[in-house]
Amino acid sequence: MMAMKDKTSGQAAVEFPFYYGFKLDPKRRRAYFTLLKYIFDGKYRLEHVKKCLCGSDDLEVLSVQDRFVLPFGTKICRQCGLIQVSPRLSFNDLPEFYEKVYYDLILGESIRDLMTVKPDSAEKIYEYLDRYVTRKEAGRRLEIIEIGCGRGALLDKVRNLLEKDGIAVDVCGCEPSEDASQMARSRGIDVYKGLAESLAGKKADIVILSHVVEHFGDIKSEFNKIKPLVKEGGYLYVEVPGVCYLKDYDYNYIVYSAFVHNYNFNLLSLRSVIEPLGFKFIAGDEYVRSLFRCQPSHVCGLDLSNNYFTIISTLKQLEEKRLSMNKSRAGRLIRSASRIKSGLLKLLKRGFHGCED
Repeated sequence: MMAMKDKTSGQAAVEFPFYYGFKLDPKRRRAYFTLLKYIFDGKYRLEHVKKCLCGSDDLEVLSVQDRFVLPFGTKICRQCGLIQVSPRLSFNDLPEFYEKVYYDLILGESIRDLMTVKPDSAEKIYEYLDRYVTRKEAGRRLEIIEIGCGRGALLDKVRNLLEKDGIAVDVCGCEPSEDASQMARSRGIDVYKGLAESLAGKKADIVILSHVVEHFGDIKSEFNKIKPLVKEGGYLYVEVPGVCYLKDYDYNYIVYSAFVHNYNFNLLSLRSVIEPLGFKFIAGDEYVRSLFRCQPSHVCGLDLSNNYFTIISTLKQLEEKRLSMNKSRAGRLIRSASRIKSGLLKLLKRGFHGCED
């Protein structure tokens, strides 16, 4: 791998070169060029990250472009391990971007997929709730809120799983996209247009944030709006795409990287952002799926001194695995081609012999 230096820190950094990106169907292509036009016209502004949420300016360049071959790279904080996109879209431009460009660019012709949800996503949430929450709350009606509920597929599935266990559930959500909100309402979910601020005054036993936190602009500001929605002693479920778990991305950091994800986390860096806000960590993994309990008196005492090195080491191992897998695939293709060639030559030889007869 090549190494390069981040101008903000002067430190050598591991760079994961670009190998391939996502193919763009017609709808994605239109959204792609709409995004570029808005950036070139100055409608969408770009910001460069110079400081981490932890306050450190010791940042290293980790990549220089994302899965769409756009020049949105990432920087990792050497103090805490948090990864941020830089440059990134201005936080002020995010609401319009999500309303007008996001869905078409990310899903393209597969936008219908928003009406479904991966089976294990809802089931993993259910497992956490079953283990740590619902058994303690037996016989009581649970109130669940999902921030950024999209078309409501996940919330609907979680509700169905809990109701099959005889647990009474009231659900509601919020979603910036009106199109997505209407589809969620068709599932019988009460949806408010916007994000957490649209739910002001409500309280829930469980608040779900599934693949939402990585999209936030000002994380602390967003969580200051979310925290009042969680009853004291209530639970916060947070799921983000873990940077140390790249199996779903063929172990390719660049394919994992998307400029719409302002932040990339491993479990520890996610905890470092959420715990100081009054949430006690209950359980989690590197996928990343995690459960926190609202406990204002909780004191965060995380040791982040080795997190940067853990992430860099893991990414190197995953990159080596990716290269090894590609080499194995290439070897199999070569061997298959050789067998096909050998078979064709035999057929041709037999053909020639037949002609001689």
